[in-house]
Amino acid sequence: MKFFFLFLYVKFALLSTAAGQSHKQSNRITSFENNLIPYVPVQDFPAWNIRDRMKYYGIPGASIAVINDYKIDWAKSYGLADTTRKIPVTTKTMFSAGSISKLVTAIITLRLVERGKLSLDSPINNHLASWKLKEADFTRKQPVTLRMLLSHTGGTSQSAYFGYLPTKITLPTIVQILNGDSLAEVNQVVANSEGGKEFRYSGGGYMIIQMAIMDALKKEFASIADEEIFQPLGMRNSTFAQPLPPQFAKQAAWGYSTASWYKGMPYVYPQQAAAGLYSTPTDLALLLIELQKCHDGKGRLLSAATMKQMVTTVTTISQGAYLEQMGLGAFLLQRSDNTSPLGKYFEHQGANAGFISFAIGSVQGGNGVVIMLNSGDDFNAFGTELRRSVASVYGWTNFLPSPVKPVKLKNETLDSYVGRY
Repeated sequence: MKFFFLFLYVKFALLSTAAGQSHKQSNRITSFENNLIPYVPVQDFPAWNIRDRMKYYGIPGASIAVINDYKIDWAKSYGLADTTRKIPVTTKTMFSAGSISKLVTAIITLRLVERGKLSLDSPINNHLASWKLKEADFTRKQPVTLRMLLSHTGGTSQSAYFGYLPTKITLPTIVQILNGDSLAEVNQVVANSEGGKEFRYSGGGYMIIQMAIMDALKKEFASIADEEIFQPLGMRNSTFAQPLPPQFAKQAAWGYSTASWYKGMPYVYPQQAAAGLYSTPTDLALLLIELQKCHDGKGRLLSAATMKQMVTTVTTISQGAYLEQMGLGAFLLQRSDNTSPLGKYFEHQGANAGFISFAIGSVQGGNGVVIMLNSGDDFNAFGTELRRSVASVYGWTNFLPSPVKPVKLKNETLDSYVGRY
């Protein structure tokens, strides 16, 4: 009998603990949803509600996954994946991830470097068989390398790709894209400035990386990503296949934008390494967590030494309130007034036609968030408000600046400032 009562006691204790954790989690979600704040925090500012802000910005649907202590704390979706058919967003709804594709490509690249299939610092043409980067004065002076391409310092052309309407009958191959063939409707990828000198964002550079990966493994890129990243991490709702195969197309969100050029349908991106990823916040959160574990020497995809290279500064992009730098495939962000290693974050953002995405994680400490929207408008507005709310609720180290404290002045004092300046 005493064993029976012991069993009941243990079961009750476990249920109580689970209920307590669920209650705390629910409180964190509620706090997040009602704590959206502007770029400069203001003390006692009446924070915004997520649904009100979605209406304000005209965001049809949003999906979010929050990372805390190296785990997904929660994932939740809001709004509609398809406004015509009234299909709601779920945590399994897939979004076009845009340039977050480059982060995944960088991880594949570094895995091949660890296996000796590729080299970070040898001329990139040494790794290319199906296509070669044309020699020029710039490349003869300083050969372009994988390290340069990963950090957008290779001096290569074609900053971005804009995709194709799904009605395009024949999609270009990667070689046709790199060559700028008429079918591709883009310019040829060339080196038009000296490598290693400065940051210059280049989607074309990542297409060169894709070609090197495919030549090294002699496989299609979507299959490589599946074998190297998605299957090992259990990322079941992620793919680089373009156009989307039927099993994924049925769970993909529709894209929306008010831009005059947008044709009102999800575009196709055969420029896979640069922009072709479809995924969910939950899957991408698993990837961020894995990278954080790799940094601590507890991951599976990369060694700690390689991951530390990934988040080591190659070049500085800008410096204001935040210091923005570039590592190997990952953007690095920290407050300019912060000198602590605990306040360093790695991130990548994405913007395809009708979609915007954000993925950010702390280098140390196991915090982060992934946000995916089926709206291509207001890139630095709603998504960054969501990110700041998560940072506030979860107390991210040295991420948000100190709140501005408003000063109340008498009307006479305010009147004294009236005039033309």
